[in-house]
Amino acid sequence: MKRVLVIALIFCTGFCLLASAADTSALAAMAALPAPTDLDSQFSYVYGLLVIQSILQSYPDLDIAYWGKGIYDALNGEMFFTTAQMQQILTDYQMMTLEANAEAQRKLAQENLKLAEDFLKINKTQQGVYETASGLQYQILREGTGEKPGPNSNVRVDYELTLLDGSVIDSSYNRKVPSDFNLNAVITGFSEGLQLMKVGSKFRFFIHPKLGYGESGSSAIEPNTLLIFEVELLAINN
Repeated sequence: MKRVLVIALIFCTGFCLLASAADTSALAAMAALPAPTDLDSQFSYVYGLLVIQSILQSYPDLDIAYWGKGIYDALNGEMFFTTAQMQQILTDYQMMTLEANAEAQRKLAQENLKLAEDFLKINKTQQGVYETASGLQYQILREGTGEKPGPNSNVRVDYELTLLDGSVIDSSYNRKVPSDFNLNAVITGFSEGLQLMKVGSKFRFFIHPKLGYGESGSSAIEPNTLLIFEVELLAINN
């Protein structure tokens, strides 16, 4: 709802500015304006352009004809609907959008889960791939000789997180700085996998969505996404 109110405020601001023109013929005059040359005019033009581009990007299904009609009616003091009706329309549109987004997320979660499980079914048959009782799959790239961490340990690691398509989501290697984690505060598959490792080891984990971010996903990860971690256990801090 907040997003819809913001868009309404942007419209209202634009209407107030446009209403200062004597009549709607000013709109045609605006279309014929040359490129702005002074900084104030350039800023005004760029600000207007960016606001509208943002609106169209956020609402790609916007009916441009009725959008223009709304602007025209605002300039002429006319309205199809009462203020209460307009508020209800904004609320109904927001609810429709939320429901559509939720359905799209459910469909995406189902598709990603199938991709993950199809991959893991084949992957576990590959030489050198092991699977735990929870469904975590891993490869031993290098076996260390140090101690193993426990479920409440704080560890220092270098790691890279990728997806099935090979895209890199996060990497301490790229940052050139190892990361410290409490194993009781990370996703289940990452914690379980690190407890299999001795200090000095390098493993690759294939983490089923149920051991990762699940149906909720995260800001950078879609729902039910399979995660692939390449991890080096550098030290157990405590």
